[in-house]
Amino acid sequence: MYHINPKLVIYDINYGKYKPFLDLSNMASMEKLEILRKIGENIKEARLKKGYTQVDLVGKIEAKIDTTNISRIEKGRTNATIITLYRISQALDIPLSEICKLEA
Repeated sequence: MYHINPKLVIYDINYGKYKPFLDLSNMASMEKLEILRKIGENIKEARLKKGYTQVDLVGKIEAKIDTTNISRIEKGRTNATIITLYRISQALDIPLSEICKLEA
């Protein structure tokens, strides 16, 4: 019997070519809360680099989202949808892959 070790990767389309931007192959070794916290830290760090408050960020996001939700995302207390993360990345003018970067 063959055992296949599948690799879970989310691909991004860039100029008509697929390239991986989020490799989840090591997800089993990371706890869900660690992943949520790391993504939240990435968002907060990018927001602070831009000099934005949470209110400023909400104003730049073209969606119905409030500051309490941004706060929960940054603290890793909620699992944001990929669409929400995409909108946050657009508001911060950074690639979604930077928000989803899980390495230290």
